[in-house]
Amino acid sequence: MKRLFFILCTLLLCEGLYAQNANRSGSFIELAGGATVGNSPVQSGTIVSDFHPGSDNNDAVIDLYRKIEKTGGAGLSIGVGYRWATSIHFAFEVKLQAVANTTDFTKTMALNIKPGIRYTSREISGSTSLYANANIGLGTFLDNSTMSVPYEVGVGFNFGNHISAGLIWDAQYALSKHEYHGKHYGMFGIRLGYKF
Repeated sequence: MKRLFFILCTLLLCEGLYAQNANRSGSFIELAGGATVGNSPVQSGTIVSDFHPGSDNNDAVIDLYRKIEKTGGAGLSIGVGYRWATSIHFAFEVKLQAVANTTDFTKTMALNIKPGIRYTSREISGSTSLYANANIGLGTFLDNSTMSVPYEVGVGFNFGNHISAGLIWDAQYALSKHEYHGKHYGMFGIRLGYKF
């Protein structure tokens, strides 16, 4: 009888621990915003002319070229995905994400698919736990179909089983140079998440 009681108590305790853990399978949505750093995207490309007078009027030259104005600006992203819990602490996830710079949504908009892993700690206070994630995948800039390698790392808090918030570094590495979206830049910012 004592043995059966001990087994039941152990099962209930384990079930209670799992019920409090935020690392569960399910779909999620994430919103993020922050400052763009690195080889930042450009604000605009304008045609500029330079007049170079010669020794007489026949030698005068006018040069036309595109002037590119780089900008830091702010970055925004929205992502949806699904997370599969593989243990009480680890999960595998896949997310579809749209990212852009606020100075020019059209030319900097990228669509990414990023698989990754997520670690969730035990509760540190009440139902609050820590998380850390790392993702890498494949993306494309929609203005000219330039492929990119998007990646991210993040750390933060889970507030219960559904809401999370933390810091993120979310970057794009373009596989070919383009005058508008930049070769390699990213957003350092804050991310909010909701798991259904």
